[in-house]
Amino acid sequence: NDGVWLGEGAEGSPEAVGQGPVVIGPGCRVEPGSRLGEYTVLSSNVRVMHDVQIERSVIHENVYVGPGSR
Repeated sequence: NDGVWLGEGAEGSPEAVGQGPVVIGPGCRVEPGSRLGEYTVLSSNVRVMHDVQIERSVIHENVYVGPGSR
């Protein structure tokens, strides 16, 4: 995806990322069914579960974002 940067070892479902710019740090995991909107930054080792919507946010390292979070 244009405008999406993945860190080393990051796993992101292609359906999960919306419009960039989006930065997904090393060791992150983004599950299908979630949406990362523009200006989202995930620091290292962040887990984004299903049905999550994040945009214009910085999520610091080692954070778990539970299902259905907005």
